[in-house]
Amino acid sequence: MADRPGRAVFSAAAAAFIPRGRHEVLLVHHRKSGHWVLPGGKTEWDEPPRDTCDREATEELGGVPLRIGRLLVFNWLTKAAELFPGAGAGEFAYPCHMFTFHTVLTPRAEQRIRVPERELLGWRWWDVDEACRPGVMEPYNARNLRTAASVHHDRRSTAYLES
Repeated sequence: MADRPGRAVFSAAAAAFIPRGRHEVLLVHHRKSGHWVLPGGKTEWDEPPRDTCDREATEELGGVPLRIGRLLVFNWLTKAAELFPGAGAGEFAYPCHMFTFHTVLTPRAEQRIRVPERELLGWRWWDVDEACRPGVMEPYNARNLRTAASVHHDRRSTAYLES
């Protein structure tokens, strides 16, 4: 990449894998893409990924308290993994380091979930297999979700993915 000499500069993002039982996960409906995604978003300058996960997921779920747990998936995303057409137009949008953490809703928090209407269309519990069908999630997020579910339920060590 001749137009980017020197050291690499990457963006980062974090997502919350919030399971319910063995097969369900909480997803939010992304307004721009029209797809369902794990709650989360991009890091702020000098913000650790765990803090990003907490901040973004809390914002997207209307301020409900969360407990951020262990890292399930580290995902190296390139422009091939754009969430929606034009998502990579920002100067440092891709490549992106994506961190997915196991996250727990605190007791009775589900009843208080409210999504920001400017950004999201809604939220719901999804069966992981149903959520990963074409048209529900885009392929790279579906792959990340399947991997996070597998790592969590099988108690495996953190997974590494590349787009």
